[in-house]
Amino acid sequence: MASSASFRVKILETITAPLGFFVLALLIVETFLSTILVGAKIIESQKMNCVWMGVAMFIYVTLMVFILVWFKPQNENRRNH
Repeated sequence: MASSASFRVKILETITAPLGFFVLALLIVETFLSTILVGAKIIESQKMNCVWMGVAMFIYVTLMVFILVWFKPQNENRRNH
């Protein structure tokens, strides 16, 4: 149990910039969608909808990070604060 808690702490400590937060959020969403695609007994069209939702979320997160870095480049790396 202690190793699981320390693993979570290490993950959270590495998120020091907006980019790290968005990457973590994207990984969580993509993992959730992958789990649904593999484990659920759903029809093929619903699986394709999940795949397209994953693609849309990836594009959305990429655009949001781009916009944040473009307009607020000082927030890109917050290790000094």
